[in-house]
Amino acid sequence: MRVALLFILIFLSELCLSQVQNKTEIYSRISENDYWGYVDNRTKEIKIPLGKYKFMNPLDQENMILAKKDDKEGYIDINDNILIPFIYNDLSVFSDNGLAIAQIKDKFGAINRKGEVLIPFIYDRLNYFYKSGLSKIVKNGKYGFVDKTGKEIVSPIYNSVDQSMNDSILFVKNKEKWAIFNNEGKQLTDYIFDNHAEEVIVKPKNSFGNGTTYFIDGSMKLSKNGKIGFLDKNLKEVLEFGKYDNVLIFNQKGLAIVEDKSKYGIINSKGQIALDIIYDSISNDGLYGNKLETFVIKKDGKLKLLSEDLISISGDKWLKSINFREAVVENDQYILLFEVEDFNKKKGILTSDGRELVKIENEDVFLVNENKIAVIKKNKKIYLFNIIQKTLSNTEFTNYYHSTDEGFIILKKNKLFGVVDTLGITKIPPIYGAIEAVYNRQNNFIVKKNKKFGIIDINQKIIVPIEYSSISNWVEYGPKEHIVTKNGLSGLITREGQISIPCIYKDFSYANGYFFVSQRGKFGAVDKLNNQLIPFEYDELKFNWSDFYFNYENKPITIAVIKKGERMLIDLKNNIIKTNLSQEEWDKFGLY
Repeated sequence: MRVALLFILIFLSELCLSQVQNKTEIYSRISENDYWGYVDNRTKEIKIPLGKYKFMNPLDQENMILAKKDDKEGYIDINDNILIPFIYNDLSVFSDNGLAIAQIKDKFGAINRKGEVLIPFIYDRLNYFYKSGLSKIVKNGKYGFVDKTGKEIVSPIYNSVDQSMNDSILFVKNKEKWAIFNNEGKQLTDYIFDNHAEEVIVKPKNSFGNGTTYFIDGSMKLSKNGKIGFLDKNLKEVLEFGKYDNVLIFNQKGLAIVEDKSKYGIINSKGQIALDIIYDSISNDGLYGNKLETFVIKKDGKLKLLSEDLISISGDKWLKSINFREAVVENDQYILLFEVEDFNKKKGILTSDGRELVKIENEDVFLVNENKIAVIKKNKKIYLFNIIQKTLSNTEFTNYYHSTDEGFIILKKNKLFGVVDTLGITKIPPIYGAIEAVYNRQNNFIVKKNKKFGIIDINQKIIVPIEYSSISNWVEYGPKEHIVTKNGLSGLITREGQISIPCIYKDFSYANGYFFVSQRGKFGAVDKLNNQLIPFEYDELKFNWSDFYFNYENKPITIAVIKKGERMLIDLKNNIIKTNLSQEEWDKFGLY
């Protein structure tokens, strides 16, 4: 009977999901000019026309659409029938318990799919309902919890509260200490903890996460009077508070780094020693503050990389340096990559699952192209190893220089630069004194040959002749085009290689569409098509660059100029704003 019932529940669940997916496939949202509507994909009939709703959510599992109309929110169906009136300042999607959080003016409550108010609009804040069935509430600056019937499980009289997505306990703060309650509002401990337990993301295999929990492998970490210990799910102490000087967060295996008398080791979630407390340091730091499942241990200046099960990934070998780079997806699994170097100055790449992906025998190794390619230098020659395909390619080059977003790699040979693709095939031979990828158009390259610069594409087609003494790449707040210099004079060339401003100007400066230049000893300004914006009649010209980009008060932009010995202020249309500028006023220009 149980098996049959389980089959029926799974069947109904899959049927419901299929119906939602089918509805989603049948109808699509459309938008234009900040308005939203719906179209029937089968007949192309407009079901909900544009011009009425400022936003619309996708159809939910009950075929209801959250929409915004005239700064109010409500729900409609696909035929534009109003299901819940547009009276709310803010309205959420429906949670699993069938409630949506709603706001009227500055108060929050909750309604069901019929629009009936189940939680009155008396709260200053009402959070999303978690698996516990409870929502955090704020009322008059105090915190508590309410259930889906509107019953206050924990009265809003406390300084702070906390809950995780998946657990059946709550943390409540009274004055400066925290206590633990159950989901029915019963107090389980005294107010003895310094803080609530840290929430960690539940990470099933090959998943980014499945909610949060206080417990890893059955234990949670807490602090009491400044001393750290572990409690299990029955709130029984499994690691005595204060046994160690410090205890860091668990990994997904329930392992935690501990510090005792300036030495480090690892314990499990039961408080048992998993790695002796004899190391100078242990870290599991990743990028951007994230924590890894692997550990780097250090002793007497030597390093080892341990897996999440505390198995040495580098075997018996101690290493000089270990650098985590990033994760890659391999056979639907997330694999961490580490660039390592031994004490013989040999480098390689190790993986979090214990493989020596690139043997530790090379002069240099580093990852490029979103960590899909390892550039290897061995015996003064460059090789490319494809991390995903596990293929090794030879090149004719001897040194690495740079990689591009388009997957090309700039290399060096005998002090000259060239470009290869990810298979190691030479696309641009090593005949240039310098190569730099053009920003946001990295199939094109600024090249230098015989002390002159130009631009070519990956097929060696010349975009800009190699005849200029300098060519600019894109810089923030600079023009999209290339500023070029030839015979001491500057001009502008488009990314397609067309001359926009000929090389006839000196003192070439740019600010938000204005090119401030000089010609035959006189200063003025032109636009990118060389149309004159300010006539060439000034002996000197100064402006403040920040006025063009950080003019938050929208003040008129002025330029300081000198004409026939007189200092003046002009605007961008060459109107005189002020004459007889003092030295102090003049000195305020050209600073930034």
